[in-house]
Amino acid sequence: MSARYNPAIFREYDIRGIAEADYDAEFANLLGRAYATYVADLGMRRVSVGRDARLTSNRYAEALQDGWLHTGDAGHLEADGQLVVLGRVSEVVHT
Repeated sequence: MSARYNPAIFREYDIRGIAEADYDAEFANLLGRAYATYVADLGMRRVSVGRDARLTSNRYAEALQDGWLHTGDAGHLEADGQLVVLGRVSEVVHT
């Protein structure tokens, strides 16, 4: 993967930049993977994914969620936009 992003988009409390100029959807996917690992390591189970009314918002939210779901975590997306983590696939006991 070769995501494109401007490192200046990272703030202490959020990420801010201009879509397609400072970051792309592939970056959102990788960010979802990284954040999922961080959240799982903290033992958190729910994360809300917010978006605004910009034309790119749905695409970036979907890329972030898709990245999250490719981390090896089992979970699902609820109707209200919350990602619910059920656990690590590698920790499932098969009988």
